[in-house]
Order: sequence, then C-alpha cells, then structure tokens
Amino acid sequence: MTCVRCNHGNAQKFGTYGKRKVQRWRCTSCKATFAESVLKIGAHYTDLDTAARVLELMMEGTSVRAISRLTGLHIATILSLMVTAGEKCQQLLDTKIRNVRPHLVQADELHTFIGCHEKRLRSDAPKEWGSAWTWLALDSESKMIISHHIGQRDAESAWYFMRDLRVRTEGIFQLTSDGLRAYVDAVDAHFGPLSNLGFSR
Repeated sequence: MTCVRCNHGNAQKFGTYGKRKVQRWRCTSCKATFAESVLKIGAHYTDLDTAARVLELMMEGTSVRAISRLTGLHIATILSLMVTAGEKCQQLLDTKIRNVRPHLVQADELHTFIGCHEKRLRSDAPKEWGSAWTWLALDSESKMIISHHIGQRDAESAWYFMRDLRVRTEGIFQLTSDGLRAYVDAVDAHFGPLSNLGFSR
C-alpha cells in the first residue's frame, strides 16, 4: 500500500475500525496512519457489485423483502439505494436529453398504484396512496423516452408533462396521444395554438 503522505510503497496493515471493519495502514517510513479509500454511491458505502445486484433485481420486479433475503442488505438500505439511483438517473436525463429533434413522438400515460388501488383506500390511508400515473413521451423511431412525469391523470400533470417535453425538444414534430382532453390545453400553452401548428383536435 502506498502512503498518502510520503508516497512510499511500504505501508503495512495497522488494524481496522468501525462496524464495516475498514482497513487501516501505517507507513514504516513516516509513521503516518491512514485508512484505505472506500468508494461511495451517493451517501452509501454499499460495494458496487452489491448495489448493482440490488438494482438489477429491482428492474426484474423482485420484491424489496426478497432482495433483502438475497443480498443480506437491510430493507431501508435497499429503498435508499433505489432513491439514490433514481436521483442519479434524473440528473443524467436532465443533462443529456436536451435539444432533441424527433420526427414522431408518442405520448401516453401508464397507470399504477401506491399502497393499494384507489377503490380500496381507507379513510386513514396515507395521502400518497392510491392511483398514480407515469406520463411518457417516446420517440417512435429511436424508442428513446424523451420526457416523463409522475402524477395524476389530470390537467395539471398534462401541463407539467408538456412543459418538460417542450424544453427538451427542438423543431417541429408530430405528437400523437390518446383522446385525453387535458392534452389540448397543455399543448396550446407550451407549443402554441394547435391550429397554428397544423394539429387537429
């Protein structure tokens, strides 16, 4: 091990510290002690292979409890890793998905639920439980998801969804959606009146 102070390569193991048993080293030349560097994922000290395994299992639809059994990680750690991964993905999308010039864009809404279905909600259920909708704008040619928004299937979510799509795209393109009325006002607000763009209601 190379000393971080004098750069001599004759440091020797000098015990461990902490619950994770991080290795300490001591330089035989300058007598400095230091710990080996640990790679972090955000605020997590979970090793990269385990974190990658957790995310892989998540994308395959494995439950959080099953992931905990398979990897030995605590459920809270797994959920925290999921949040960190989502934040990093959002940062990547915000950086890279800009100035896109699509020809055909398909917009649609994907239904899911949190906690339980809307019709099974109890009066004391948390306010975030119930139906949730993922709004997606897909480039029909490259299959790239240009924009997404998570919310309800209402005019407010349509407005935010179209605003995000507008700032990520350039030029004129064909936008196809279902018959949801909320799209009309949202497209009017961010792309201009539909009649001026050659759209039909």
